[in-house]
Amino acid sequence: MKALLLLSLTIILLISCSSNTKKEIEVEKKQISKVEGREEMHDRMRAMINTSKKLDESQKEDFLTLHNEVLGKVATIDTEMKKLKLVLFNNLTQKKYDTKKVNQLKQQLKKLNNDKFDTMINAMSDARSILGISFKDMYPRADFRDNFHGKY
Repeated sequence: MKALLLLSLTIILLISCSSNTKKEIEVEKKQISKVEGREEMHDRMRAMINTSKKLDESQKEDFLTLHNEVLGKVATIDTEMKKLKLVLFNNLTQKKYDTKKVNQLKQQLKKLNNDKFDTMINAMSDARSILGISFKDMYPRADFRDNFHGKY
């Protein structure tokens, strides 16, 4: 009985923590000013790095190098995805619909999308190694938002 009660309390606590984190993310997301495009987002990221008083020059350099490497990898993946999308669109508009080819194209697009996601997630781990601390500890909310996302 005690074990069941303990298990129930643990589950409730985990659900509550997860729910609070989701709410926190939603609040932060709503506070972000509109980003007109990818380049504007990258400019904001670079500005945050360059203006940081909490990073030494070596960390800034390493972080910007990582950022540029990731941008290059993502751009290469994006180029391939655009080509595949055009091939897919062309196949969809043909008189004879080739289900096998369309499915293969969708699979390739899905793989590239996953590769892109993995590239960005792996970069976050590399960034933490460069910085030596977590982003949240490094940039309290107001400072992080102002530097990274712009004024609201």
